[in-house]
Amino acid sequence: MIKEITIKNYKSIFSASLDLGKLNIFIGPNGSGKTNLLEAIATFSAEKDGRICIEDLIGKGVRVAKPELTIGSFYGKQGHKVIEGSIRGDVNGKLFSKIYKLICEDWENVYSDWINDYRNHPLMNMEHFIRNSAVLGGALHNFHPNLLAEKMEDYSKSLGEFKTLRRTFENKERADIPHYTEVARKHLANFLIYSPSPSALRGFTNESKKVPLGLHGEGLDLLISSFNNEEQNLLYEFACHYIGWLQRIILEENDQFKTDGYKLSRSNSTLFFMDKLMQKKNRLLSVENVDDGTLRILFYLALIISSKTPSFFALDNIETGLNPLLLSPFVNELIDLIKRTQKQILITTNSPILLDILDIENTDICLFSVKRTQEGQTEIKKISFSRKELEMDPLSNKWIRGDL
Repeated sequence: MIKEITIKNYKSIFSASLDLGKLNIFIGPNGSGKTNLLEAIATFSAEKDGRICIEDLIGKGVRVAKPELTIGSFYGKQGHKVIEGSIRGDVNGKLFSKIYKLICEDWENVYSDWINDYRNHPLMNMEHFIRNSAVLGGALHNFHPNLLAEKMEDYSKSLGEFKTLRRTFENKERADIPHYTEVARKHLANFLIYSPSPSALRGFTNESKKVPLGLHGEGLDLLISSFNNEEQNLLYEFACHYIGWLQRIILEENDQFKTDGYKLSRSNSTLFFMDKLMQKKNRLLSVENVDDGTLRILFYLALIISSKTPSFFALDNIETGLNPLLLSPFVNELIDLIKRTQKQILITTNSPILLDILDIENTDICLFSVKRTQEGQTEIKKISFSRKELEMDPLSNKWIRGDL
């Protein structure tokens, strides 16, 4: 799980530091920088062998801008053509760490790649190197069992010794990378920003080529068709709980229902639904005939339940298309499903109604307030209250007044 993220000089974010949980909710007005935050994380996750390609950024759901608009530009502050950051986390009780110092390869080319020049990062001094070598499984300590923390200062005085130790560790790491570092790499590298749209969920478009599930909901029927029995039962259990009229989810075979006139020819989706509140002869509905909220709920559930989707991802503007009375209990109860499926999620929302039903004292849920300062910088603050503090003054009231 990702535990800590720092971001500097990315779009509207001058400097931000986050401590994450399993379910992380970011609230704030339009234009405050919530999506910029998700895109910064997606940018970090797109790095491969020290390079970030524009095609990879687009594939992760990042709104790509020309290089000069990707770095921060703030009134009264000197500009720097470097995006910096770090990500820390743990897998199976083992810590890992990643440092970023992103520099554009060609500032005149809007499609230019970005290079991670982390080896020249100011934090890559001796103390930082030894500390991160230890959290990467103790490979350096195992190779040099007599290396102690109090010796850092002595080693740091010798540039030659520092270079020797770093080469030793890098060779050791390449020769025998612990399994958990590969798991950690995949957890971060597979990060995506999902933003479902009605046309994609209904099978009318296939804009995103991501598999097994597109960024906007493309391929939802194919993903559900790949579920094993346990995943199918879990999907049905939660779907019926939040979709009151649902009796069954059906996957069409051989265009049978299309031939019988239950679906128009435009949709490529094979999803059908049985409505238990209708007469038997009129209870079969295609994706073209159900409401947006039903499809979004099904999308979110399938995304979280599937073992084939990323273990770390973001949902941008989760409130879109959902009834406010449904949104709050749905998001609040997602934490149980997330823990069962070992997922970690970032959610952005503009809805204050979502806040009041959240279990604010649940340590697996982290709530953040996002706003822009008068200088244009995105400010991100973790919100922490006790239930007693919120009894007289709910979070939604605090947000609407601007107290958060």
